[in-house]
Amino acid sequence: MNKLNFTDIELFVSVYKYIDSNMYIFISQNEALVVDPHTDDEMELLLAERKVHKVTMLLTHEHPDHISGIWWFLENFECTLICSKQCAARIANSRAVRPLFLTFILEENDTKNGTDILSEFKKNFVIRTYNADITYSDDFNYSWQGHHLYFKSIQGHSIGSSFIILDDKLVFTGDSLLKEYPIIVSFPHGSKQDYLEKTLPIFEKELKCNMILLPGHGKPFVLSDIMKGDKINVEFR
Repeated sequence: MNKLNFTDIELFVSVYKYIDSNMYIFISQNEALVVDPHTDDEMELLLAERKVHKVTMLLTHEHPDHISGIWWFLENFECTLICSKQCAARIANSRAVRPLFLTFILEENDTKNGTDILSEFKKNFVIRTYNADITYSDDFNYSWQGHHLYFKSIQGHSIGSSFIILDDKLVFTGDSLLKEYPIIVSFPHGSKQDYLEKTLPIFEKELKCNMILLPGHGKPFVLSDIMKGDKINVEFR
């Protein structure tokens, strides 16, 4: 787990040990804001040390590597779960929460690298459905510990994707805007056309070039890093 310092905001990032998805944690006054939760021993110690008793979980989308730790937080804290209505419908569906594509990816990686990560993953991944506490259809504003959060539903990577802006400075983009990886639009409910025609114009309207983006995979970056002129430049897979 690493600490990220952005002026008055102290964030922690944890990389999921099975695949490189990011969980972000923001702690204030014995409460935690957690984006895309997974389980992590160092994270558990951190929350205990900071005497956290209440957790607000935010989901950028519904894919299993970004929701795998919800059950642990629900069992250990007073929790509020916030996501888009489309995401909420998926995580409440027993078929949709199965980590099929993640299993395929891990199996492929094991074959290529001579590892056996998939076996450990199958032993530890908890398949559960969840009911979101707060949902939104298009966009949504929320206040947490004096900080402002803006949520916006988007399409292209998945049916339940969103980006989340914290204090008009930091943007949690999930898998919908990355620097080190292409945007995957080939999964079920993904669409390159929707991304180009609907989501990309939203990004270019809502985001500022000096904002810091916190992606679902890879390291934080400034939006201007992936811009050519006044346009956002992305690759697809």
